[in-house]
Amino acid sequence: MAELILTEEEKAAALWSDLSDEALGKLVKKKIAFLTAAADQLDRTTTFAAALLLCCSAAENNSKSMMFDIEGVTQGHREFGDWTVKVEKRTHPPEIKPGSLVVYMGATYEAVGYGDMPGTFDIVLYPDCMAGDRFRNVPASALKLTSKSGE
Repeated sequence: MAELILTEEEKAAALWSDLSDEALGKLVKKKIAFLTAAADQLDRTTTFAAALLLCCSAAENNSKSMMFDIEGVTQGHREFGDWTVKVEKRTHPPEIKPGSLVVYMGATYEAVGYGDMPGTFDIVLYPDCMAGDRFRNVPASALKLTSKSGE
C-alpha cells in the first residue's frame, strides 16, 4: 500500500482538495483499505449476531430447533434465490456421561467431564503430566462408549 507522508503545508490544509494529487491518491487508498477491512469485520459480526438472535429466540420458546423458509431473497438488485435457515441446539449424546469409559483413537480413556466447548468431553490424555494441560476436549462424535464406570 502507498505510504502517506504529508508535508507541513499539506497537514495544515483545511480541505482534501488542497492536497497534492499524489498525497490525495495515497490518502484515498489508505482510507479505502481501512473501510474495506472494517466492512469485512462488520459483515462477520452482523452474521454472527443474526445467528445468535435465532438461537436465543428458539431457546426462549423452549424449542430445540427453529426453521425458516425464505423465498425470493434479494439484496439490492442481486437475487439469491430461496433459502431454508435452521438453528438446532446441540446436546451431548445421552449415552456418554462424565465417568464413562470411552475409546478415542484406539485407546480407552475416562470421560471426566464436559469439555469447554459445546458437544465435547474432557478425557485425561496425560495422567502423569504435572505441568500443562492433562485434559483434552474431544467431540462426542469422536468417542465410542465401551462401558460405564462409577454408576
